[in-house]
Amino acid sequence: MIRASRQQESQQSVTVHGMADLMTSLAVMFLLLFVAVPWRPPAHQLPVDQTDSPAELTPVASILAEELRPFGLAPEQVDASELMVVMPEALLNFEFGRSTLSAAALRYVAEVMPIYAGAVCGAIRDRIESIVVEGHTDDVGKDAANLKLSQARALAVLVASVQAIEVADPASAGCFQSLASASGRGRQDLVYIGRRIDRDQSRRVVFKMRLRTPHSPAPSTLPSSSPLAQSS
Repeated sequence: MIRASRQQESQQSVTVHGMADLMTSLAVMFLLLFVAVPWRPPAHQLPVDQTDSPAELTPVASILAEELRPFGLAPEQVDASELMVVMPEALLNFEFGRSTLSAAALRYVAEVMPIYAGAVCGAIRDRIESIVVEGHTDDVGKDAANLKLSQARALAVLVASVQAIEVADPASAGCFQSLASASGRGRQDLVYIGRRIDRDQSRRVVFKMRLRTPHSPAPSTLPSSSPLAQSS
């Protein structure tokens, strides 16, 4: 009886020691894993300079500047999401009260705009949200009349641009139309020389480009029947 009790106690002791050895081995394994694999915080908790980011993209302004340099044009960075290209005043300025492009202006548009469209509809297409052709007037006359006149000037340049692109670079015509629109600003954003309004330079058209943000929807393609393509 005494011998059986001692055997039972011996077996229990062996079991306890075995469990202790197993727990010790598991603890050592977890410790080794913890040391071998460095801890990395979640991506949203990392400082900006530690997150995995794609290679830096060439700025859109630099790409456009390279394409437009032969024409003496240089995009201006208005802010982080907007570029502006001001066409030469001597070519795209308008006579007082008129929205008709001169023969020299039409030739210039025919030369420049296919290059411009080819650039924006190429490798940087998915980085561009929209292009606005803005028409401007001087400070003479009523605001309502100036708004209408500036809209007519912007539309005249846009239509001439589309026609030139369709002839010289048909592949970019649909893309350009899907991006571009015309806007009349009236007497807003007058051009000053010192404190004096320069009325000749105020009567102008500028191209403004809005760049896409990370939350912008994906660019869409232009339907085959666009309003500009249908106009006669």
